[in-house]
Amino acid sequence: MALPPAEDSHYYQALPRQLAELSQIPVLILLGEPGYGKSHALADERKRLEKEHLEDLVIFEDLKTFVPGSEQRLLDSDTFKLVEQGRRLWILLDSFDECTLPAPGDWLISNFINKIKHPERVFVRITCRPSHWPERLEKAFSGRWRSVTESPVASWRLCPLRQDDIRLAANLSQIDAEGFLNTVTERNVEQLAALPVTLRFMLGLFKENRLPKLRTEIFEQGLELLCEDSPERQINGVKSQIPAGDRFRIATKIALGYVLQGCNSVWFGPRVQCPIGLFDAKQVACKEVGQEISDEAVKETLELTGIFARVDGKHFQFASRTFAEFLAAWYIAKSPVPTSQKLKVLLHPDSQRLIPDLHETTAWLAALDIDFRSWLINHEPEAALEADFATLAQADLPALVDGMLRLATEEQRPSYDRQGVYRVHPSALVERMVARGL
Repeated sequence: MALPPAEDSHYYQALPRQLAELSQIPVLILLGEPGYGKSHALADERKRLEKEHLEDLVIFEDLKTFVPGSEQRLLDSDTFKLVEQGRRLWILLDSFDECTLPAPGDWLISNFINKIKHPERVFVRITCRPSHWPERLEKAFSGRWRSVTESPVASWRLCPLRQDDIRLAANLSQIDAEGFLNTVTERNVEQLAALPVTLRFMLGLFKENRLPKLRTEIFEQGLELLCEDSPERQINGVKSQIPAGDRFRIATKIALGYVLQGCNSVWFGPRVQCPIGLFDAKQVACKEVGQEISDEAVKETLELTGIFARVDGKHFQFASRTFAEFLAAWYIAKSPVPTSQKLKVLLHPDSQRLIPDLHETTAWLAALDIDFRSWLINHEPEAALEADFATLAQADLPALVDGMLRLATEEQRPSYDRQGVYRVHPSALVERMVARGL
């Protein structure tokens, strides 16, 4: 993510800031989707506080490990005696959305917030997914800390990583930062590099010279990683009920319906209440022997992977439209049916041309399916320009250029997308134009 130019900054409600710049806020709610690095951000803040505020007290607790009685870890009597004597206390609470206590919001209000005696000397940082944050908890924090300042509570969302963040991560990993950024740009995988969980994966492979050359392989491995339990969940023994591989396959089925139906969001709720324009995720549930997919498996895929972001209670979105397009293409590519059958869902029934909204998906499919790629080069060369060029053999280029020139002639097309054409080697264009007497 790039920051807006200074002259345009007034158009934005707020610009990204470091946690250290928000130290004056008594209660800070850190919201972020899976894969955005909430736990790592809070752990880094703990290290900073312990290093820079030597006189302060710091409590760090992972709420997903809490059981009834754990409130004593937050209200340690010896710690609060020091607070009464004037010491400042920072309480860092991670993973509120994964707390397994019954009604965790009510539990936190009654067992923690209402028992704070000196809010002016207590600072709270708590992480949660946006969709799981209860408004009543924010009101409870505001009410208890109101005596400290007029606006004691603030909610901030974790942003995708900026170029400077990625450059810093590369330098800390003793990796050529500019070389890595150039590779990310060349392979068009900025969406994956912007997420901490997949950036770590990409940096590790790049350092070992094992980062796949194909954008498709980077996306497949990166999205599979987003379906796995985070290291923090594994360490704490909090594991999902559905294997990561099954979640990935469920995500591909959701993506297929989402893309082909032209939806803008995903719905997981009563089917009769599904709004127009949303894909009903329960459609992918299946009871067929050997292909069983339960509603619970669909729910876990939507809630616990970094592929999706929750908008509200029953309403989800793909974290990136590109994720949906790749996953839909992956599903089609793995289907054993012939290309002619695949085309039935990709071509307009009247014109028999690719549906415009599916160009990006068909470009991914061309990179994943050699038979479909051959058809695309010969029949829809403009869409083929969007494909992963690393998958194109040198022998494919003449047919691709011929198709482009043919369409330009037949449709009296004045130009093609410049960025796409630039990906074709100039000598190939010149050679074919000479051969056709142009």
